[in-house]
Amino acid sequence: MSKKIERLTLFLIPIGVAVNLVGFQLFAIMLKLPLSMDSIGTIVVGTLCGPWAGAIVGFLSNLVNCITDPTAIFFAPLNIVFGVIAGFMGKKGAFDSFAKALVTSPFYSVIGGLGGALTTYLAFGLDFDAGWLSVVLGIPLYEAGMPKLLAIAVVRLISDVPDKIIACMFSFLIIMALPVRYLVKLPNGERFIKKRKSEQANSGAA
Repeated sequence: MSKKIERLTLFLIPIGVAVNLVGFQLFAIMLKLPLSMDSIGTIVVGTLCGPWAGAIVGFLSNLVNCITDPTAIFFAPLNIVFGVIAGFMGKKGAFDSFAKALVTSPFYSVIGGLGGALTTYLAFGLDFDAGWLSVVLGIPLYEAGMPKLLAIAVVRLISDVPDKIIACMFSFLIIMALPVRYLVKLPNGERFIKKRKSEQANSGAA
């Protein structure tokens, strides 16, 4: 059983990277939205397969995204952290229900917003990034007297809140859509199998 679990985990890692790549290319590169959408695969794999698998997906995702956005590598540590957190929070039931996934999202938003602000500040030479949200909000706040790092943090938080809400919602839906025959072969899959059985029992009793 352990070999099967290991094989399926290794199989899910590139799938998680692909999910992140599609999200990033669609929202950040093609649509030019202030949403990175590159953590859904990280959260899903971390939740189902554990911290180390989530961390690998996070690192590889940013490495691949460097093809179209070289600055993505600077944010790899954040995506790695998301994967590790997903591994631990998944075991604690963070994605047991839609409501819990929604409540979990601000936690990722704060880490992504504040960590992303510091990363942006250092990676762009103590300055703003080139995104349009920085132009229309961050720079005006700075010119109005707000400290630059704080202005960058405001921009990052405003973009990270919806980004992580969407990421957590999609992660929950993906996990719930996985068949039991796959979940049973994943390190943390048993939790979600028990949850489904419990819901089915409650629904049958009603």
